[in-house]
Amino acid sequence: MSASENKTTETTFRRSEPRVKLAIDAIFMGLNGRQQVTLLDLSGEGAKVAFNEPPKEKAGFLSWMEFETFGDVVWREGLYVGLKFDRKISEASLANTRARITDGDAYRHEQLLKQAKEWVEG
Repeated sequence: MSASENKTTETTFRRSEPRVKLAIDAIFMGLNGRQQVTLLDLSGEGAKVAFNEPPKEKAGFLSWMEFETFGDVVWREGLYVGLKFDRKISEASLANTRARITDGDAYRHEQLLKQAKEWVEG
């Protein structure tokens, strides 16, 4: 199966605002239970999240740091999903998340991208 065949788009969704690049631990809670995930990027309207195994969820709560919001899965590709939040998160939440990003988080993000590329390329 090619990468394009593996990619499923549930609705057309394009981001309308810039995203903060991250690689921080988060929790996703959906109908299939609670799962540890990695929050890869974040905007006021949505996020990109990496799961440990291919996700089956269509919607759920995303929690990181002291923040939580509900979102619908608008695209999925392998272990990654794009969430569109039901309510825009505040600029303060974005700023607080951004302020806590460390050099270690940036390094972890780069390592995750490298691992994902290696996995895709075989």
